[in-house]
Amino acid sequence: MTESWNGTAWAVQPVPPLGEPATSTLTSVSCVSATSCTAVGSAVASELQSGPPFEIMAVTWNGMAWSLMPAPSPTNIPLEPSAISCVTASLCMITGQQQPNGNYQQPLGELWDGTNWTEQTVPPLGDTGELNSVSCTTATSCTAVGQYTDFSSTGSAAEVARWNGST
Repeated sequence: MTESWNGTAWAVQPVPPLGEPATSTLTSVSCVSATSCTAVGSAVASELQSGPPFEIMAVTWNGMAWSLMPAPSPTNIPLEPSAISCVTASLCMITGQQQPNGNYQQPLGELWDGTNWTEQTVPPLGDTGELNSVSCTTATSCTAVGQYTDFSSTGSAAEVARWNGST
């Protein structure tokens, strides 16, 4: 579900369906203007579908309607976005978690260049980790925060990742 605010009241705005059988959840939105927003979340496959249980769902708002965006290329790895930050309609960063080995989550970074999503390698600090929030101030400056766990120690620690436009 999405809603827009007109300065006085909220109005429900329908999101295009992904196809059946699947459920989807939007978790974060970033707007660069009243007519340019991008939202991300997870599309969860049902038991009847093949492929990873979680995939990234992305939609864009043009001021009147939401449209599905191309999703990152399927990798057969569960991808779960937590946050998005856009500096322009053609530059957005997604953060969250992925499970490349099926057991332990690792930080996720995906960059939208206006046409395609590209995975951004986020060096893990521990045995597991995730990036829960991201903020981009320019095309060459994003900061993401989250947590990681190193199994050789106890507890979790804060993780901060910086993106400089290329790494």
